[in-house]
Amino acid sequence: MPFHFEQIPSTQTFLKELVQADPALPHLEYALADSQSQGIGRMQRNWVSDSGNLFLSIWIKNFSLPLTWIPHWIGVSLLQSLVELQIPSDTLALKWPNDLVVERKKKLAGIICEKVGDGVIVGIGVNLLSAPELPDRQTTCVRLMNPALALERMNIRLTEKLIEILNREPDLDALQKKYLTASVLRPGDLLRWVDLQTSNLGSGKFLRYGEFGELVAETEDGKLQRLYSEEIKLVF
Repeated sequence: MPFHFEQIPSTQTFLKELVQADPALPHLEYALADSQSQGIGRMQRNWVSDSGNLFLSIWIKNFSLPLTWIPHWIGVSLLQSLVELQIPSDTLALKWPNDLVVERKKKLAGIICEKVGDGVIVGIGVNLLSAPELPDRQTTCVRLMNPALALERMNIRLTEKLIEILNREPDLDALQKKYLTASVLRPGDLLRWVDLQTSNLGSGKFLRYGEFGELVAETEDGKLQRLYSEEIKLVF
């Protein structure tokens, strides 16, 4: 039975505690909130967003995909959900590892995944009615992308559409193709990154996504390097 709150500190924390108390919680159970006060982003950053936007956490329990491809599956599914709700597909793209962006740079949504027991709790935030001002990136919201779109119950309609799509898990080959098609990155693009442990800077040419969903790059000296989201941060 889905949980829908007017206000909650964090859907992610709520659902995590629920799963820990009841590991038999059904696949695709979710917690949705109209607003939250302590949203969690990647690397424990706060997810800053206003009331009326999407605050959602989903329990992913039964899946055949490799664990490391779950964030990419969610990203592709979220993008498809927005397109089916009349958001122009040619403006949307996936920015590795966990953002949905508009016009290649304006952040529209973020995704986090947390392994809990035998499953994954996926946290999703989407700017529906408004976009927060962030110091390090541009943002936008669904309302600005399609002013004619009916926004009443948009968070509920988007959630229901996403759950419907997630009920049809793709095979890995199909997912890899869909993710590359939707990706901001294209083979040959220049990458720059910072190592999160050493703060060293690196650069190279993007070749492809690897078997674990990592970036495979060719450095300036011709060596292949695999870049994992928990180890590096891209610099744009």
